[in-house]
Amino acid sequence: MLGAANEIGNCYKSRKKDKLYCLYFDYTARIFDARMSEAMNFPATEFFDDERFAERTISKVYLPRDVSMDEANQHLSELYGKLTQKISVKIYTSVQ
Repeated sequence: MLGAANEIGNCYKSRKKDKLYCLYFDYTARIFDARMSEAMNFPATEFFDDERFAERTISKVYLPRDVSMDEANQHLSELYGKLTQKISVKIYTSVQ
């Protein structure tokens, strides 16, 4: 997951990358890390903890777009459902 964390950090630093793309990448990796850590009984990667994730997404994605916290939370909630569904399908199909 450290490779993903480095790529995500570089994505947010890039002037050329759409920060929504970085958020989708970040959130997908965060969800995947949480699921794998839980399944393997390992600690989650620090990069993806609540505080660090919130700081990145608020400062790099939502504040520059003048998005309220309520709107950001709604967006993340909707995105969570979509991403977990896609992650579950990918994991299931790769196991078979």
